[in-house]
Amino acid sequence: MNQAVVHLATAQALLPSGWDGLAGPDDVFLTGRWLRVVEAVHATAPRYLWCERGGRITAGLATIVADASAPWVMGRPDAIVAASVSASRAGAARLLDEVGGDPATLLPSLALGGRHIGHTRVLHDGTDPAGDTRLLLDAAADLARESGCVSLALPYLDETDHGLESALAARGWRSCVVGRYHRLAVPADGFSGWLAGLTSKRRNSVAAERRRVAAAGVRIARTTVAGLPDLVAAARLEAGLLGRYGIEWPVERAASILSLVGGQFGDDAIVLAAYAGDALVGFTLVLAYGDQWYARQAGFDYSFQRTHRAPLYFELCYYRMLELAADAGIRTIHYGLGSEDAKMWRGCVSTEQRCWVGPVAPAEPGKGGAP
Repeated sequence: MNQAVVHLATAQALLPSGWDGLAGPDDVFLTGRWLRVVEAVHATAPRYLWCERGGRITAGLATIVADASAPWVMGRPDAIVAASVSASRAGAARLLDEVGGDPATLLPSLALGGRHIGHTRVLHDGTDPAGDTRLLLDAAADLARESGCVSLALPYLDETDHGLESALAARGWRSCVVGRYHRLAVPADGFSGWLAGLTSKRRNSVAAERRRVAAAGVRIARTTVAGLPDLVAAARLEAGLLGRYGIEWPVERAASILSLVGGQFGDDAIVLAAYAGDALVGFTLVLAYGDQWYARQAGFDYSFQRTHRAPLYFELCYYRMLELAADAGIRTIHYGLGSEDAKMWRGCVSTEQRCWVGPVAPAEPGKGGAP
């Protein structure tokens, strides 16, 4: 087997052409289209590591420096650990104790595996996943030192990624649960097939919710980001949604990101838009990737919803989406983290995600050590 050589690029445009070929069905946010969005949005540009064997790329790792100024707080290990402690998630209190009781001591950190929530990982083609992962983690530690970082982090490792989990544990990394990643299998017969799988009580609840949306006079249109007549109106709704969770999200920034996503994904940036008359009262953005749909972001007019008791979130993000997904031949809709009760109620399955943090200098395999 050829010896692997590790390369470093400072811009996504410099990546080898085989990078996207490493991505699997869970990895839309590690493909070139999304990485270009990330580079355009963040003041600190990502940097990329990859292994080549015989001139062919076999593994890749996206990295970005996370410090206290980074606005993407739920990609920063300090905020993730603090939130997990607050939610009493498994391992969080112990991890916080191991880093001295203050999550801020983890910053600045080199975050690995992509700037997104859920399924951050090392990409590989299966040639030598253990060997390539070892080389990439070594290179990441070197890059972290050069960047002045005091820790490394892999914010959202899926419980099914046993190889990477073992590699991190062997280096003395520590972890805590951060939540569960949800996806919904789309029945071949779409919404009707999904509905038939619910209990009669839940079928009645769904019917009642859809009647309220219809009674409110809501019209739902499928379009693309480019097809939205007013991105600022959509951005205002998204900012309102995030504000309910304590996240300050300027409308101008939200509109800019929507425009960037639309530019990169084109017809694969699908929007389900809800209108009351000519007014946009809700939307959800879905990214299409093969036979997968990713529910990416959304926004709603909560005053309209309260007045009309119209549950637009469920209509847009589940019921209408299921109808359209089945027609498009989609097999799975990804809903990501959060809102666990609502997602499980509607038939999602989930896997556990853990945040891993580790020392910049790797520990000797098997000896462990606190970050």
